[in-house]
Amino acid sequence: MSPKPKILALVEHVDRELDLLCLLRADLRTRFGLEMEIMNFYADAPLALNGPAPDLLLTPFFYAAEDVVMRDYVKAWPDTAWLNFAWEQVFYPSQAMIKRPRDVFARDTVEHIAWSHDFVRYQVENGVRQENTHLIGHGVYGLYQPSRRAYFAARETLAARHGLALGKRWVFVPENYRWAFFTDRKLKNLGARGVETDDLFAVRAYCRTSMAELIKWCEALADTGEAEVIFRPRPATSVEEFSVFMKGVIGDRAPRFRLIKQESAREWVFASDVVVSSFSTVLIEAALAGKPAMRVEPQATPRALRYDWCELVGEVTTQANFLQSALSATPSSTDALGRWAEGFFFPKGDPVENLIALVSATASRAAEKQTPRGIRHGAMQLTPDQVDRARAMDPEARDAFFREHVKDYFFNRATHEKDMFAAAEVEAREQRWREVANGRPRTQSPAET
Repeated sequence: MSPKPKILALVEHVDRELDLLCLLRADLRTRFGLEMEIMNFYADAPLALNGPAPDLLLTPFFYAAEDVVMRDYVKAWPDTAWLNFAWEQVFYPSQAMIKRPRDVFARDTVEHIAWSHDFVRYQVENGVRQENTHLIGHGVYGLYQPSRRAYFAARETLAARHGLALGKRWVFVPENYRWAFFTDRKLKNLGARGVETDDLFAVRAYCRTSMAELIKWCEALADTGEAEVIFRPRPATSVEEFSVFMKGVIGDRAPRFRLIKQESAREWVFASDVVVSSFSTVLIEAALAGKPAMRVEPQATPRALRYDWCELVGEVTTQANFLQSALSATPSSTDALGRWAEGFFFPKGDPVENLIALVSATASRAAEKQTPRGIRHGAMQLTPDQVDRARAMDPEARDAFFREHVKDYFFNRATHEKDMFAAAEVEAREQRWREVANGRPRTQSPAET
């Protein structure tokens, strides 16, 4: 009888990844008797690296074995099987060079999940062995299937939690001007990967100008009294960082719109009446949910930032047009985008079912190799007593403990302010999926059950 595989899934961004991973965990346990542990890629690295090596490691990304923290996992677990979720697969031109696999380990050893035929081609063109890329579709987009929507909080729950008026039109604005917050040093480092540095600085200038304009438009929309404008900074942008930028646009006064980073984008897409963004893929999610959407373009989007699918959703270029469209857009505004998304991201049926099958089969193959599971000490070494103490701490205390005691510990709280989580949150989300499977009605947000 083959041993039960040890599976470890690492999370970079909770809002993007944890719901799907908890569904995967629930189904692996229920249907295959497999256990999967879920930890944070950065914040939990000392605990993970001071524990037994997993048979199968699920990573949120993999570009090169030399990258920060990734190199520690690679050195510590040479016999582990790797499966890369590749959470970024839809590239605008300036990303395509930056996001390519950069070394032999990424191309020949790591196996990769693909959402689309396009990503399979991209991987092969960048040297990845074709058999190492598994086409299954977009698992998170699979959460928009009607049978899974009950997992997410109802509009009434979010209204009560945040003091939002149910009778107004809810306009969800997921900000996606990530380049606006990049430092000169960051841009130069990215330029070293093959993109013209001058182009990256021009992209940052565009994002800063456009985001300032969008903030003004959202203020004007909220000022009409007809809409609840829910403005959500992207996961890697802290509320403090965004607030500093916003102060430069509207001054010291509080914004008229709602600045809310709680809950995931999916929660707000389901609860809102219309979704508005620049070139965020949340517009695709709106289309899959059957919600109206529009793309804001205060100035022409540089080609370096423009996805091909942007042409499938209507754009607004002036404040007056923005106000009118936000208050009147209908679901038909995303019909074309929705049809394209279903064909592009669902190439082989249900992506969630495909994911469950892939992980269970890959884990079973890895376990059959019967490689050692001992602890191979390297970076971030802890004593057994320190491991026990750290495990007993809540995530905040553990982060402080690691900062003080662990050499080479790396966790950026500014870009990952929502990404520390405890085992109890994983259990709660998994239980939530079990309730949905059993037909129980939704009440709370999965993060607060």
